[in-house]
Amino acid sequence: MTIQSEWEDGYMASVVVRNTGTEPISDWELSWQWPSDQEVTHIWNATSAQDENLISVVGKQGYVRVPVGQAQSFGFNIRYSGGEQKPAHINASCNNTINEPDPPPPSRDLLDPLSQYNFILGTQTINPRYTFTDKGSLVESAEAIYSMGSNLLKIALSPSLYSELSNSGLDYQFKRMLEEIPEFQQVLEMDFSIYMFWVEDSGSWMDNKGMSEEELKWQYDKIYSLAEYLLTEYSGSGKTFMIGHWEGDWNLVQKTDGTRDDGQETIPPKRLQGLID
Repeated sequence: MTIQSEWEDGYMASVVVRNTGTEPISDWELSWQWPSDQEVTHIWNATSAQDENLISVVGKQGYVRVPVGQAQSFGFNIRYSGGEQKPAHINASCNNTINEPDPPPPSRDLLDPLSQYNFILGTQTINPRYTFTDKGSLVESAEAIYSMGSNLLKIALSPSLYSELSNSGLDYQFKRMLEEIPEFQQVLEMDFSIYMFWVEDSGSWMDNKGMSEEELKWQYDKIYSLAEYLLTEYSGSGKTFMIGHWEGDWNLVQKTDGTRDDGQETIPPKRLQGLID
């Protein structure tokens, strides 16, 4: 069990279930006893039952099968009154599927064109303008999207676009904001399968002088460290991450002072090439 963030009367933790055996696991269950008063207030990728300090966890559909050498993960939020946080022992049980090969992926050729689009339509949470709770705009809107039934969350990796995060001082520092801002950690641990990140940088190309080799390396390294963090931190979680940017046409007419000239008819070639680079 790894504790990923803490607050006054609780914390967020993740657990990895890894198959180190020689046969695939078809389902699994974990149980343990907390050393002090603790209560699961939210859990994802699994379901839980609690009797005083004794808790049992069963993987949800889609997270129960673990092929040999692979892993599944789940996470939870805890409310507690102090004392030790980690249990001394975790008991595990699993069912092995003997001599059953992994099922082949479904053939898309067998589906009609409409059935191939099997994702629930949803929405994004970028620059929400109002809230109804004290959770903050990012977490509250992500929870609302999840309650709609969506398995996909689109957010901006830009603290300035969420009022409660705007003073973090971490704009354009993508890896650090995921590591250091609890609200980003909280939505990443929610039970979404796919995350789409809107990632925009401060834009050295906006000076209309193009991008120097030093500037290009700086940009590359920032995105590389972000991707490396996601691939490492959420390895085995079953989550998919997409990184992109949004509305590049506005970027082309934005001035260095942040204003936009939407009547502009020609774009300097070096600005075009800088944004492409």
